[in-house]
Amino acid sequence: MRIISYNIQGIYTDKDRLKLLCKDIKKMIKNTDIIIFQEVFVSKYKFIQEYIFSDQDTIIKSVFPKKWKYYEMKPPKCNMFKISGGVLIFYNSKKITQELIFSEHIFENSNFPDSLSQKGYVEMYLKKDNIKIIGTHLQDSKYDKDGKTRIKQMTQITDNLDDRCKTFIIGDFNIDLNNINKDEYNYIYLKRYLDFLQKEKGIRIYKSIDSTNDNNNIYDFLMTKNINSNIEVKVLKQYKHSDHYPIYVSL
Repeated sequence: MRIISYNIQGIYTDKDRLKLLCKDIKKMIKNTDIIIFQEVFVSKYKFIQEYIFSDQDTIIKSVFPKKWKYYEMKPPKCNMFKISGGVLIFYNSKKITQELIFSEHIFENSNFPDSLSQKGYVEMYLKKDNIKIIGTHLQDSKYDKDGKTRIKQMTQITDNLDDRCKTFIIGDFNIDLNNINKDEYNYIYLKRYLDFLQKEKGIRIYKSIDSTNDNNNIYDFLMTKNINSNIEVKVLKQYKHSDHYPIYVSL
């Protein structure tokens, strides 16, 4: 099973970049089974959807052939101006034929401006294989300097994992694994927490060799539970039309 995770930089997407992004996605479809997007935001308010997001949700969906199905985070029913969490999962239904169960979960802790969206995570459960794939996008690090909000968000995800289930958590964690050991001031709590997850919770973390953006950061990576094999995370640097590169894993 081949998975791509891609933060498309969805705020203020201009039409020209969106066209180039869609061309990239058409190429990605040929070589993967699941694509997990971040920042494909959805709003019930027409002005926000069309003029801030350039109707990217509808346009990106139109790129996929009919055999590709999707599940996306939804905007809240009671707040017209609040947007969805931006996680969108597409899967090839011709290759993934077993029963799937989807669910979405909203983070209980979020800082401004992320709190204007319903950030959280989406679970995709493959019933026959007893595999859970989780796509997520954590709090923007600029508004969580000490990392404590991201720690609470990761705790919400990991505390609800089933110990009997093989689990893959992938997305934009907004935690720079390339510099976590160099920046003790900003990463002291996050580093301790990631060590705790690995030593006490049985979580394994897989990162790419290459950075996942042009600033030498690794924000996008994979976490697993109940998986013993080594997994290579690759960065697809040929796709250049976002502030993140997609990452690719083969399970």
